[in-house]
Order: sequence, then C-alpha cells, then structure tokens
Amino acid sequence: MAPDPHAKVSPAIAEINGKLYVQGFDQDAGGNQGSFVPRLSIYDPASNTWTIGASPTLIRAFANAVTINGKMYVVGGCVMSDCRIGVTSARALEIYDPATNTWSNGAQMPTARFGAAAGAIGGRLYVTGGTTDCPPCGTTNVTEIYDPVANSWTTGAPIPATRELASGAVVNGLLYVIGGFQRNPANTLTGVAVGTVSVYDPVANSWSTRSSMPIFRAGAAIGVINGDIYVVGGANVSVALAASESYNPGSDTWTEHAPMSVARTYQSGGVVNSTLYVIDGTNGAQLTTNEAYTPADLVAPTTSATPSIPPNGFGWNRSNVTETLSATDNMGGTGVQSITYNLSGAQGGSGTVPGNSTAVVIANEGTTTLTYHATDVAGNVEPDHAVTIQIDKTAPSLGVPQTQFANATSSAGAVVNFVLNS
Repeated sequence: MAPDPHAKVSPAIAEINGKLYVQGFDQDAGGNQGSFVPRLSIYDPASNTWTIGASPTLIRAFANAVTINGKMYVVGGCVMSDCRIGVTSARALEIYDPATNTWSNGAQMPTARFGAAAGAIGGRLYVTGGTTDCPPCGTTNVTEIYDPVANSWTTGAPIPATRELASGAVVNGLLYVIGGFQRNPANTLTGVAVGTVSVYDPVANSWSTRSSMPIFRAGAAIGVINGDIYVVGGANVSVALAASESYNPGSDTWTEHAPMSVARTYQSGGVVNSTLYVIDGTNGAQLTTNEAYTPADLVAPTTSATPSIPPNGFGWNRSNVTETLSATDNMGGTGVQSITYNLSGAQGGSGTVPGNSTAVVIANEGTTTLTYHATDVAGNVEPDHAVTIQIDKTAPSLGVPQTQFANATSSAGAVVNFVLNS
C-alpha cells in the first residue's frame, strides 16, 4: 500500500464512494507547532494513489470523522494538537463536500472533548465520551447527536463507562464503543487501557454491555467488514500494539487475527470493498508506512431464480418456462465462480456453468423440480435452493356419446322407439 506523502499522527478518516479521506496535519519530525499544516489527503485503493483535497480550516488532533450522505463531518479533538487549551475551539463542526472540494461549517458541538467515539446512524452524527481540557483531564459521559437537516444538536443517554480514545463502529443501526483509556478518578493524569464494549441503541436511547475485547487498548483503528468489527493496533497505555482482533455482534465473540507488520497507535482505519486500510500513526516515531488487511472470504454467494413466465393462480404454466439463475457474492468477496443446477421429475438434466448467471429451459409437461446453488472462487458453496415448475400444454377434450337407440312397449302392445343422435 502506497505511503501517505503527508503522514499524520492521530488523523480522522472517512470513506466516501470507495476513497478514504484522511484529515489531519503535517508536522516536522520534532512535532513543532510552527511546522503544522492542515491537510486532507485522499487515498484511492483502486489505483493505490494519493491526492490532496482542500485544506480544512482547523489544525486538530484526536478528532472524529463520519460520512453522512456523501459528505465528511469532522468534530472535536485538540486544536494545534494542544489538549491543554485547544479543546474548546475544536467544538467546531467542519463539513467537507468531495463533489465541490469545499469545506463548510455546521453548528458547534455543545460539549468540548477530544478522543471521543463517534458513528453515523440514520443520517445523524453520534458522539460520546472523551476527555475535556487536559489538565485537569476530566472525562465526560455525554452523548450528543447532530442532525444535518436541522443543523442542531440534541442529547442522548450518557455512556455508562466513559473513556477516551475508544474506537467507534456502527453495525445494524447500533453504535459500538470499544476499548479506550479509562482515567483514574483519584488522579486523572493516570489510568489504564480497557477492553470494555458499550453498545448504544438510538431507537431505545439506551446502552448495553457486550463481551470485552481480549487485548485491552486505546487509540486503535477500527472497521466493519461483512458485519464483523475489526480492531487493529492501538496502545496499552505506553506500548504500541500490532494486534488484530474482530468482534462478531451476532455471537458476541472475539477472534484473534494475524498482527500488523508494524505496531502503531494514533492511526486511522477505513474499509473499502471488505479491506481494512490502516493509515499513518506512531510507535514512538511518526510512521509513513501503511497496511491493508483483507479477511478470508468465508461467506457463500446467494442465487435467485426468475421465471420467464409466472404461473397462473393454480401454479401451472401452459408453455415452456425459462428460469434465469443469477448469483451474487458478498461485498469484497472473491466473486462467483459457477452455478450448479439439477432437474428432476418430468424433465431431467444437470449442469455446472461458469460465471454468475445462466438460463435453464423447462419444456416437458408435468412437474419438474429445479435445484440450484452457486460456488465462489474461495470455494464457499451456498445451500441448495429448489423451485417447482408445472407445465400443461394440452387442452382438455369433452367426450360426446355416439347415436343411441332405445324402445319401450306399452301394456297394450304399442312400441315406441327413441333415437339420440350425437
């Protein structure tokens, strides 16, 4: 992965239309404030290249960024990377529009903070936790919600366990706040890294707790791939980590993965096409190398069958039926390799067709069952699906009797003859 020509420490990141927008600032090796230059770097994974967007107004570190309706929203942090006096002015909400390459401002966030967790749900920005001016380094448990349409902030339920530099991710409309640095209430200049997982439900406006992350850390990169949350890097207070773990919300379980090549913290992480890109950061020295991780494809493709002619209300067709089988793989998957089908009943036959689409013609009268599934390049096979096709092309016939003769004789001897002609 190409290095960022303008490497940053503690940048904010957002994915928009397959590109990663990394907001932060340039600095010299010594981190002197006089060398700071506001910067928006744009990474295109398709071409593995970097470009530069319009610079934000503020120079800030430890900010949060999300994407809402194709725009990047940046809020919070420490202006000039000075968390002693630069937190209040970082309440400013800056909005970047890639279509016009311009920045604008929204309403200020009511609570000044840095190192918060954030996510976008239902077209709104959610920000929770974090730390105020440091020192005295007081933490806040306030949850605030920004509505771009109304350009206003409201308050949500406070996070139960406040911390700073936790990582935020959204899955199925829930905000997951993972890990972070929990300050000691008796001495806020000290604290420990935690693995706490807090989950906010905006519909119920309530919090719940899930299984803790096994490797406690703060300042980690985070990204969602196929519904799983990947947490990479970060630091256990003073030691940068290379560790990579993923959390499955459905099973409430954690899985450890191969570590990064370089331990780092205060980096950013973004997902494009099921690949997690970890950008910039530090491990005692500012890093210019970046890394990308693509999980193994463990998800089978899915196939649908569409008939050329729908059956009547009784489930029958009176002409040939063509079933079009179309398969799709999961986003970022290895792609559909083939479709396999089998016919049984009134019509037999089978086949395996390369690609993600094929057509099967059913012509025989009677009941035919079409069974099918797709296989992806990784070898994942979906369970069989089946559809029943009933065809009757022959019109019914009405039977008419031939000429019939009958007679009757009365008691007087008279004979009556009856003839029924067809």
